[in-house]
Amino acid sequence: MLLDASLNLLSRYFFYAPKLLRNKCQKLKKQTGNPKLYTEYQHPLHTLSAKLTSSVVRPFRLIGTQPVVQVLSIYMAYIYGLMYLIALGLGFFIGSQFSAQINDRIFRKLVIKARRNLNFHIPFTVPESILVPAGLSWYGWTAEVHTHWILPNVGVRLLGTIVAFQCIQTYLDAYTRYAASCHRPPESGCVWVSPLRSYNVQSARLRVG
Repeated sequence: MLLDASLNLLSRYFFYAPKLLRNKCQKLKKQTGNPKLYTEYQHPLHTLSAKLTSSVVRPFRLIGTQPVVQVLSIYMAYIYGLMYLIALGLGFFIGSQFSAQINDRIFRKLVIKARRNLNFHIPFTVPESILVPAGLSWYGWTAEVHTHWILPNVGVRLLGTIVAFQCIQTYLDAYTRYAASCHRPPESGCVWVSPLRSYNVQSARLRVG
């Protein structure tokens, strides 16, 4: 966590676009002697209240008006909620090593076949959408009948949630810096609901047992 926080702070200092543009703008002001220069992030109309209002309204506007965002964000929220129900560490580690490479290969082949640069990042989610219910069924059945501990974990490894994350997030990156607004609200809702639902299920199971 400390390493992640440190890297985040360093990236904000060295690679954060608004800061880099602000530094460049300051240099241009000195070179040209024009104090009226400003970046797109320093527009006079971009007041704090306007930024807050835009940030609050934007996610609901995107989800309410973009069908592709509605479908992908809801599905991604469901997958994201599963993370808080079961352990996915090893599956995430293994999947992250292969998912991006396979997705890139599929993307390149489809672009060459179509002879135009379309956003072919979604096809790889088709097999993933089959693995999710299969993995959940395996996990639920083996846990219910109290099999060896390795069997439920095998089902968890089959979920393939990292595939959905990488494919859908790459697809939604077409919205550039507003991409997070496309899927964060549904994800936050599932993160809030899923642990409560899991607690109710486990409590009912304990009472029955």
